[in-house]
Amino acid sequence: MTRSDDTAQHDGRDGDPGFLTVSNLLSLTRIPLGITFLAIETPGTLALVVAAGALTDLLDGFIARVTRTRTEIGALLDPFCDRVFVFLGLVSFLPGGLLVTTNVASSNPCRYGMDFLLEWHLIQRDKAQLEALCPDVAPPGSFCMTSELTGVNVFIEVRKPYVE
Repeated sequence: MTRSDDTAQHDGRDGDPGFLTVSNLLSLTRIPLGITFLAIETPGTLALVVAAGALTDLLDGFIARVTRTRTEIGALLDPFCDRVFVFLGLVSFLPGGLLVTTNVASSNPCRYGMDFLLEWHLIQRDKAQLEALCPDVAPPGSFCMTSELTGVNVFIEVRKPYVE
C-alpha cells in the first residue's frame, strides 16, 4: 500500500491483516463482558468487568498502532463495541439494577505516562470530586464510594431502588 495516513491498512507484510486481528478480537470481547452486567450483581465482580472493558478499550487501539494492523473495520468496530458495552451496563441499571462506574484518581502515579506516552488523556478525579457528581436527590444508601487496593481507580456504585 502506498497510503501513509493513519488509516492505512498495511501491517508491514504483504496483504491486508484481515478481520481477525488481535485488536479487533479485543474490541469484540467487550460484547460478552457487557452481557455479564445482566447476570452479575456483586459490586466487586462488576468493578472487574468495568476494568476489563476499559483495559480492552485501551489495548485494542494501542496494539493496532504498534503492530500496524489498523483497519477500517477496526475503526468502526471499536466504537460499536464501546456502545454495546455501555448500553448493557445501563440496562442493568433498570429498577433494582446496579451501576458501577470508575474514574482514575488524580493521585495516579502513571498519569504522565498515560498522558504523554500512550496519549490516553483522562479527566482524573479524587473521591470527593467523583462524589460531587452524584445527584443530591439520591436516596440515602443508594450509592457508595470504593477504590481498589492501589487507590488509582475510584469506583462509585449506585443502586437504583425498586419503585412500588
